[in-house]
This record gives sequence, C-alpha cells and structure tokens, in this order.
Amino acid sequence: GLYFTPDGHSLVHGGHDDKELSIWDLRTAKRTVGLGRTGGVRCSAISPDGSRLCVAAADGLGMYRFPCSSGEEPLWNAVPGTTFCDAAFSRDGAMVGSVRAETGLVEIRDVETGATLHVIGDFPGCVGEPLGLSFSDELLAIGGRDGKPNEKQVRLVSLRGFAAPKTLELPGVVMRVTFDPAGTRLAVALRDPAGVLIFSAADGWA
Repeated sequence: GLYFTPDGHSLVHGGHDDKELSIWDLRTAKRTVGLGRTGGVRCSAISPDGSRLCVAAADGLGMYRFPCSSGEEPLWNAVPGTTFCDAAFSRDGAMVGSVRAETGLVEIRDVETGATLHVIGDFPGCVGEPLGLSFSDELLAIGGRDGKPNEKQVRLVSLRGFAAPKTLELPGVVMRVTFDPAGTRLAVALRDPAGVLIFSAADGWA
C-alpha cells in the first residue's frame, strides 16, 4: 500500500520483499519510521481519528498506536504466522476489517482488543491478493477476487447484524472498491473491460 498520513506530511509504504512498513517525511525526504515484520507487508491503514495503524502482513494482522516509532511493538497481533491481505477501518474507528489469505474469509475485529466480532464467509480463497474492503456508516463493501467465481461481484454487507448481503453483478473483474466520504456512493474499479462504475444509495445501489 501507498498513501498519505492524515496530516499530509508523511507517506506510508508497505514492503512485501523487505518485510517492513516505512513512513517517510515528505518535508525532508527521509524515512522516519520502520516497523519490521517477519512476513511481507500486504496492506496497511490508519484509523479515521489518526490514532491507530493496522498492518496486514504474511505474519499476522498487527495493530499499532499512531504516530509510532521505529521498532515499536504492536498493541496486538492477530493469528501470528497467518497471511492477511487487506485492512480497512470502520468509519467510527471501532472496528477493523481484514481478509485472511488462505481462506478468503473477511474478519471484523475490535480495534482496541483484536477480538473477532464477525466472520463473513462464502468467499473463495484470495491466495494472498486483496479482495478490496471499504466501510460506509452502514455498509461494508467487499470486492471479488480475480480468477475466482466471485471475480465480477461486489457484496454489500449491513453493519447492523451483518445480515445477508446484497450482491452487485459487474461486467468486468473487480479490482478495488471505495465509498465516498458521505457513504452514499460506491466506486468500483474494473478490468476486462477496464473502467470505473459509480453506484448510488439513492438508486438502491443498482
């Protein structure tokens, strides 16, 4: 992953080969933080209030305080030795969603304790690649996986009881999904054919 910190002063980059998450100061062009993992970093995310950093890696799912220091130990590390390939915070910062690579299961955890709150199944294994997760205030969007039966689908799961999801059938392979800040529109990036589709809550996500 590659993204700016909330204050816009730093850039976060996760390394798969060097097994380290780095934070770079854009004002000095120097690396200020290095968080070493024993497995390659697949994805990371900063909580909406900027107080937590979640790292999905080949050695588990780690939660750190943020800002953090080089070599800092995680507040918790879920399922050490297991590969996680995506991470996204809920809008209120209370939950974090992740994808377990071996099974493709989407797991929702408590941010403070790491305890598993919900497991969303019926998704074929993602073999180390991200499915794509995005939260709105009321929904979790889960993208399909390239090469799997669900590769042209997005599921919308209600955060109220995690009831049976609504499935969006797409004309191409889903690459990424993201809600807008208001949570009323969903953008889906596709390939084969390439393009971006926008779905609206006002249209019933149709």
